[in-house]
Amino acid sequence: MHNLFFLTCASLLFIPGPTNILIFNSGYSNGFNKAPSLMLSEWSGYIISITLWSIAAGLFFSSYGWVDIISKIACSLYLFVLSIKLWLSGHIENAKKVIINSKTIFYTTFLNPKSFIFATIIFPVKITDDLYLYSEILIRFTMVLFTASVFWLCSGNFIKNEIDGHAVKVAIRYLSVLTLISFSVYIFYQGVIKISWT
Repeated sequence: MHNLFFLTCASLLFIPGPTNILIFNSGYSNGFNKAPSLMLSEWSGYIISITLWSIAAGLFFSSYGWVDIISKIACSLYLFVLSIKLWLSGHIENAKKVIINSKTIFYTTFLNPKSFIFATIIFPVKITDDLYLYSEILIRFTMVLFTASVFWLCSGNFIKNEIDGHAVKVAIRYLSVLTLISFSVYIFYQGVIKISWT
């Protein structure tokens, strides 16, 4: 159970997204100089956003089943579109001109749709169901999140000093596309199954 949770969290947190790309570019431009503040900002953005989504899910999804279904299908479509965009364009190169600071990281993370996926699909319990268990899950989530942040900081720093950095970036992008499509299919399936139950 724990291993599956860590795996699903890692699958989503390690793929290139808005926040990861910014952290990658911070590692590329500044090394580890801003690492602690950026990681704390990312963590704060995720925790606040996930908690708000979890509260909303606990209050409304049980009473209005169609909201849960629509949310899952919308999420799956978002991930599919994101995978297509990631396949067609190099997101890593496009983010280099963005000013990267703690404020930018926080708001980018807070608005990241991944938070919705964590709160409504990956987390096995909502904050309205069991606060103690929810807190334990957030601790496990934090471990994976900080590991992913360090990975992207190190990747940016590594590619800066790597002669064949372009090949590494392409490999990361294509692997991320496959991960996004897999999640998209899985979440869409979950939504369709719920339709058949209603």
